[in-house]
Amino acid sequence: MKHPVSTLTNFCYFATGFYLWNVAPIVSVSLFLLTVGSGLYHWTLKDFGRFLDWLGMYAVMASLITLPLYLSGYVWGSIALYLVLTAGAGFAIRKFELRTVLAVLAIPVLIISLVYGDVIPTLGGLALFGVALFAREMADKEFGGRQGQNLTHEILHGIIWHPMTAYMIQILAWNLL
Repeated sequence: MKHPVSTLTNFCYFATGFYLWNVAPIVSVSLFLLTVGSGLYHWTLKDFGRFLDWLGMYAVMASLITLPLYLSGYVWGSIALYLVLTAGAGFAIRKFELRTVLAVLAIPVLIISLVYGDVIPTLGGLALFGVALFAREMADKEFGGRQGQNLTHEILHGIIWHPMTAYMIQILAWNLL
C-alpha cells in the first residue's frame, strides 16, 4: 500500500454515499465510484488508478449538476446528462490539465447550488473546499503526490482532503434537496 492513510480515508466517500443513498442515489453511485478509483490510485500509484480517481471526481461533479433534474422527476434525462458529462470529462483527461476539467465542472455545481439551494451552505461548502484544496496542493507540490509513503503528504492529502471534500459534497447535495 503506497499511501496507506489516503487509501483508508477514501472510505469517507463511501460513508457519504451510503448516507445519501435514500435521497440522492445518483450522487451515491458517483461517491462509490470515487471510493474505488481513489482507493486504487492511493493503493498502487498506477496510472489506471489515477484515471479512475479523477473519473470518480468528475462523476461526483456531474451528479451534483444533474441532481436537481433527477429530483424533479426527470430520472432518465438526468442519468443521460450525467453519463454524457462524466464520459466527456473522462475523454477531456487526455487533452487538458486534470484540475482544469474539474474546475470547469465545479462552476455549474456552484451556480446550480446557489440558484436551487441556500447561499450560506453553498458558500460554506466552497470555503471548506478551498481549505481542502490548499492542503491537497501543498501535499502534491511540496511533498510529491507520487513519492510513496510520506507522512506529511498523508496528513495533508488523506486526513484533510478526503474527509473535507466528502463533507462538502454532502453539504452541497443536502442543499439541493
